[in-house]
Amino acid sequence: MRQQVTPLLSNLELVFFLVKTDFYIPQKAASETGVRAVFQTHGFPQFKNETILPKGNTEIIFDLSETNSIQASMGESLPSRLPRCFIISYGRVPVYIHLPKQQTYFGLILDPLAIYSLLGAPAGEFANRPIDLTLVDKSFYELWEQLAGQKEFAARVALITTWVKMKSKPLHTQDIMLNEFLCNTLDKLMTVTEVADTLCYSPRHLSRKLKSITGLNTEEVLLYKKYLRSVHLIHHTKLPLTTIGHESHFTDQSHFIKAFKLFANMTPGEYGSFKGAGPPGHIFYNVR
Repeated sequence: MRQQVTPLLSNLELVFFLVKTDFYIPQKAASETGVRAVFQTHGFPQFKNETILPKGNTEIIFDLSETNSIQASMGESLPSRLPRCFIISYGRVPVYIHLPKQQTYFGLILDPLAIYSLLGAPAGEFANRPIDLTLVDKSFYELWEQLAGQKEFAARVALITTWVKMKSKPLHTQDIMLNEFLCNTLDKLMTVTEVADTLCYSPRHLSRKLKSITGLNTEEVLLYKKYLRSVHLIHHTKLPLTTIGHESHFTDQSHFIKAFKLFANMTPGEYGSFKGAGPPGHIFYNVR
């Protein structure tokens, strides 16, 4: 869903399977605000089900739908209703969602290192599963009500960015560099030592730091970023899978397939055959 837009509070509406998406990128750099993007999806989904592959994002999401009817499961877990307000960071298994007939989701894509100042805990505490934020901080009840009371996307953006600004604290230069590493594409093959040197950490300290932020050590983060790059290339190019595996820095095709299946619970070829016109990592099925 990521689009290049001018950083203005003018609703960008993308019509997608009868669901509209408003998307806003803050004018200030993410390193100053902690917010990389604000989005809203609303409308009547054409499909009954959606699979969301791991995306590497840290997101806070508010379900502003008329009824709380979103059911989801992760991995082998049984379906359950998603909370009205939840956070999920650095997911490592697919999320299977039963879509309601009508939905309104409002969310933030955040720098992983901004989570501590917002919630008083590192992002790794919220990795791999949706956590009900009203259990973390009861003030989220009031924030949800304030957002639900606003009918325009621009008003919701203004409200949430003010809230983030009040909560956020400036990041040190080293943390900004670490954020950029986590949020950006892995353009070249890097070893653990090379990443540590680039970010001015010792390999041991970096691994501990990444574990607290993502739930993964440095070697696992590098594998995850290779997987994310391959999802992007499968979705946006017509390159053969052998080329995509090489361009994603996997050692061979077997390693590529094994790593992809570890996170996506399907092979690269299966994802390539399922992907549609939606955003990368999203698979829609069962037409209403």
